[in-house]
Amino acid sequence: MYLSVQKIQGRSKQYGYPKGVVTYTKKIGTTTYYSWKYTDEKFERPNISFKFVIKKSYRENGKVKQLQLCLGTIFWYEFICERQDLWTDYNVQRIKDKFKPTQKQLKALHKEINKAIDKIEPEASKCWYSSSEYRKQKQYSYNVDLWQHRKEFFRLEYGDENIDKFEQIYDLFNTIHNQSLLDELKKKKAEKETKKKAEEERQEQEWENTSKWVNDEYARRFGNSTSYSDEEKTYLKQFYRTLAKNYHPDIAHDNGKAMQFLNKLKEQWGV
Repeated sequence: MYLSVQKIQGRSKQYGYPKGVVTYTKKIGTTTYYSWKYTDEKFERPNISFKFVIKKSYRENGKVKQLQLCLGTIFWYEFICERQDLWTDYNVQRIKDKFKPTQKQLKALHKEINKAIDKIEPEASKCWYSSSEYRKQKQYSYNVDLWQHRKEFFRLEYGDENIDKFEQIYDLFNTIHNQSLLDELKKKKAEKETKKKAEEERQEQEWENTSKWVNDEYARRFGNSTSYSDEEKTYLKQFYRTLAKNYHPDIAHDNGKAMQFLNKLKEQWGV
């Protein structure tokens, strides 16, 4: 019992990836989009396959006869995608039913199949990586991945609500087709950022005004540090310690604002 691997040159044409990528326009209503697609023309691949056949010769009535079992025929490109597994439970059972091998013969046959595949894989890889199809496909994949990254950056910059405008402005090769729309988005973004900054400044000023009012109100109601007696200052120290425990930043979780205000009161109390 032995393995025979036949290299078969097929007659029909085999095709692989498209030969190119092109930009095209599509209109939805009055809006123009700049999308991309692969061309219809595809690369032609060598039509080569490998047929794995197990054979066993025997004599019957003085004549040499042969048992044969085909495990499978594999196209050369399939060796690029992933290692081919011919040693399946289904095939092993077929071998057992056909040849009645010993366990030792089975192990030897398995080893022979792996050895044959190890020899074919480099041959298939060489055929693929030296082809113009591989080089072009690598370039197209890079362009498409880069286009996807640009689209994601566009979404982060201008928001989810404007993501559909990406294809109204850019094509696959990052060519700008609608400068006015891009300028409009940039203007709206700048206005939004200006408005946000103004609101943050307003809130900061409001906080400062509130803090000043509170400080002034405490000063008005309780006076300055010279108006307290020693006994009152003792009370104020106790008040401070109690409040400091409750409004420590690790407890209050307010970025220390309450504690900062309490420290201002301490200075005003003169304790």
